[in-house]
Amino acid sequence: MSHPILNRLTDLQNGRFRYPSSAAHRPGWAILARRENPMNSTFAATVDETLATLRRFVEVGDVENALALLATLQPPDQAELLDELDDDSQLTLLPALPPEASADILEEMDDERAAELMAALPTETVIRLVEEMEPDELADLLGEFEPEQAAAVLAGLEDGEEIRPLMLHPNDSAGGLMTSEYLALRRRTTAAAALQAIRDWQPKTDSFSDLFVID
Repeated sequence: MSHPILNRLTDLQNGRFRYPSSAAHRPGWAILARRENPMNSTFAATVDETLATLRRFVEVGDVENALALLATLQPPDQAELLDELDDDSQLTLLPALPPEASADILEEMDDERAAELMAALPTETVIRLVEEMEPDELADLLGEFEPEQAAAVLAGLEDGEEIRPLMLHPNDSAGGLMTSEYLALRRRTTAAAALQAIRDWQPKTDSFSDLFVID
């Protein structure tokens, strides 16, 4: 018998999203995924249904639909769902993600757990998965790696030398919360020039709150 969520996820690839039937809205179940497409229709699924569907996709080797399902979720939910999968399934999906998505998920995962997964992957794959992480988050994660693996990853990262000093501080200390990703402006910089500098900077994060003015 076909699964209703599977049917809706088949439509997902074609841009057609549908509400689940009212029977799917069981009391006490949180709605995990909600995403609108240009047609203003909405896909929604409960936690258990989404997890079951994700597992089924992985079991049959349908990585494309598994990734499409994950793409409908926010990073905290993506990390939570992946954590419910076995190691082999996680190691199948994580390397298939684009760097921006894998970075967001790894930032939401427990560092120790993420390090365990990364230990099972080739160094080149790990570098690609972590290269878009925020510097302070990446430093925390690398701090959980075996020293040899951490050194190999740092050597392969474009900004590896900027990450290394952040690893010298405990995670919850002021130094551990520092980042090498910041924008400094001169004291006489005009507002227009500051805005252009932000556009040129193209920070990895979608939002930031501080600009540093120096003399």
